Amino acid sequence: MSATTHTHVCKGHAGNLYSILNTPDEQLNRILEKQRLSESVSCFKVYVPACARFCHAGQFVVVRGHEQGERIPLTIADFDRDAGWITLVVQIMGAGTRKLDQLEEGDRFLDVVGPLGHRSEIRNFGTVVLVGGGLGIAPVYPIQRAMKGPATRSSASSARGTRAFSSGKTACAPQATSATW
Repeated sequence: MSATTHTHVCKGHAGNLYSILNTPDEQLNRILEKQRLSESVSCFKVYVPACARFCHAGQFVVVRGHEQGERIPLTIADFDRDAGWITLVVQIMGAGTRKLDQLEEGDRFLDVVGPLGHRSEIRNFGTVVLVGGGLGIAPVYPIQRAMKGPATRSSASSARGTRAFSSGKTACAPQATSATW
């Protein structure tokens, strides 16, 4: 075989890169909703059914907005396994996150890799108080929600707040700050 006809397992023919944006599923990695939470924070609801099906509270994904974009790790702030979406909260603070922030509803992320990382330990702890501030609130809601699962009968409350969300908005997760199951 000559070098010009050599086939690569991952890339097809040399020079032909595969892009998720060429996939037959035109909804994959699509931004379903985008909310501006403050001048420097945006919230994206993204359609990634395989990730949503397998993710757990405390995990994260790595995203890229375009071919030359850097890989940015983001905590999964919420998810719906049945609907196939995850929610990501992005603090706009560098060139890579500024580029991500230019994406709007209907646009697609080039890559969403995950879920990654160890899930949070969810078991019956009795009464649980979860506290988060700043972007540290991102993992609080899914952990609080997981505490109501059949394996636990915990009472869980959360205190969430930050100057970044002084407009009264919280992440794309529900506004409730306390729940008992």
